[in-house]
Amino acid sequence: MLYDLALPWLQATDVTQQKKAYRILEQICGADSESSKKFVLSHLNDLQESLLKTLASSSSASKTPRLRCLAHIVRKLENPVQFIQAIIPEVILCTKEVAVKARSSAFTLLIECCNTTFRSSGKTRQECLTSFLELVIAGIAGSPHMISATIISVSRVLYEFRSEIPSAILEQLIQGILVCLRSVARDVIKSCLGFFKVIISVTSQQDLLPYVQDLVGGLVAWNDSTRRRFRYNVKVLFERLIRKFGYQTIYKCTPEEHQKLVHNIYKTTQRLKRQKMAARRERKSHEDTERTEPETPQLESYEDLMFGEDEEEERPGNQGRKGNERAKGPKAWIREGTEEEPVDFLDPAVVQRVVATDPTKPTKRKATDDFETSTDGKLIIPDDEDEEERNEPGSKRKRKPGLQDSDDDMEDSSASWKKKRKPFGADNDDDDNDEALPSKRGKGEKAVGAEYKAKRGGDMKKKGKPDPFAYVPLQLNMLNKRKQRKMTGQFKGLVRATKRGAANVRHKKGKR
Repeated sequence: MLYDLALPWLQATDVTQQKKAYRILEQICGADSESSKKFVLSHLNDLQESLLKTLASSSSASKTPRLRCLAHIVRKLENPVQFIQAIIPEVILCTKEVAVKARSSAFTLLIECCNTTFRSSGKTRQECLTSFLELVIAGIAGSPHMISATIISVSRVLYEFRSEIPSAILEQLIQGILVCLRSVARDVIKSCLGFFKVIISVTSQQDLLPYVQDLVGGLVAWNDSTRRRFRYNVKVLFERLIRKFGYQTIYKCTPEEHQKLVHNIYKTTQRLKRQKMAARRERKSHEDTERTEPETPQLESYEDLMFGEDEEEERPGNQGRKGNERAKGPKAWIREGTEEEPVDFLDPAVVQRVVATDPTKPTKRKATDDFETSTDGKLIIPDDEDEEERNEPGSKRKRKPGLQDSDDDMEDSSASWKKKRKPFGADNDDDDNDEALPSKRGKGEKAVGAEYKAKRGGDMKKKGKPDPFAYVPLQLNMLNKRKQRKMTGQFKGLVRATKRGAANVRHKKGKR
């Protein structure tokens, strides 16, 4: 049987095989046929033992089908108290799973366990709800990860049964979560703030009014080291409290040293309200004059309250910044296949089709090479004899323009360079600057600095002119990397000539 085949796979080390086994059990337990229901009812004890035994070996990838199997089993149990007590720690921890489907399945199983408690017990709904919340809240004595998951689970139960929560339980929960808010773990603090956000949103004004003093005092009196990290979350909570109870009530309940914070939040809220009203009036003026019925405010979903982003993105000053951050995100495209051979996403080589540039945009035309290429992509560089044969008048192939001309230009430039080359130290100016500084000066031309030359050697100073030093004219050719060595030699020649001239002057003065 398929059932007997799937049970041993629940402890398989292969994640894929284990996940498939849980999928099979999920289909068997959730089938609607009469035969399947009878089969599940006859094997309920076996299923409970197998699922409890494989708890430690279950992987994170198989959590979703496993939780669904547990939900099907819980619905069919007549006395599920012991089984719920055994699986409730796993359900609480799965509310912190990364996968969205696993978290959703954990919340569904949590509510199903509570509903099953209502059906199977002979107590009232409030008594059953109180006992179930006491069972869940026991996880608050565990690790920070377990505390965070417990707070999330409690908030989900409060959201689902918001109209049936006893006032005594609500007071105990608020006091207990305010104590957890003083924790150092950020994970715990984030869950506590989400819990208060759910409480403020789903609880009526009359039920929450007795606890406003403690709630406001706890929100402003926790650790300074972690309060800055969640300062905007606290601001959102105060905005909701002001919207629910009014500014004056919240201002009086706030300690004196934190009343300025509440006042600033109130001013910001009023300014945003005026901006929204102005935008609404402007939008109505452009629309038709037909009157529409005002929309009734709807309760936010639990996922939006607990895991959703705050309204900071919707504010006028933050909208552009968030949009720019999203626009700077990485982009990727998939290069599509042909009509005959579409892209096969099961192929391991499909990753090579992910590109960082848009394949639909036209690519830039690459420069064509003057050399021919063979069929295998190699360059064909002809010899001189082949080139002469191609250039003959009777040859079929035409001469490619540019190749021979460039060779001639190179030969001419090399010949002219050889002619212009001078001995080292004679005249080290750049050859590109020959027109500006010719090597052969005319009779009327003077060298640079010739007016400072003295008859007996050395230099002399002239009135109204700068002192005689070796001034080097600034030339654009000095920036050429290929000619840096030549320029370096020019400066060395200048220094060497200066030293030689100074030595001659000292030698002549010594003879005197």
